[in-house]
Amino acid sequence: MKILIKVKLFITFSMLVSQLLMSAVVFADTSVIVHPGNKAVLNSKDIQRIFLGKMNEFSPGKAATPIDQPFGTKARTEFIEAIIKKPEKQTRAYLAIMLFTGAGIIPREESDVALIKKTVAENQDAIAYIDSALVDASVRVVYTY
Repeated sequence: MKILIKVKLFITFSMLVSQLLMSAVVFADTSVIVHPGNKAVLNSKDIQRIFLGKMNEFSPGKAATPIDQPFGTKARTEFIEAIIKKPEKQTRAYLAIMLFTGAGIIPREESDVALIKKTVAENQDAIAYIDSALVDASVRVVYTY
């Protein structure tokens, strides 16, 4: 009887630990990053406006150059849901119109996350988003979701 209780407790404990570990993986944070010398203070609306081409400066005279990850990637989909707050198709259509009409500058796409981080670390105008686990002293986090 005592062995059966110990086995049940062990199984329950194992299931609890595995669920906690899985939830940590599912809810990994994403950080919006800029050059460490960029002292901009941004909220989600500012970031949305920069990535939609509605705002092209961090502050007067301080250009903002967004770097996006490709459509269809998990990071881009989560960014659209958390920051852009529009369906992906609508976001694509909007950016196509911006590009076609020349009404704004659309973000440059880059699929290599290491290159995105390197570009932001080397360019004071750059802004991008990466997995928070990849953040180090070469970039500065301005927003996390």
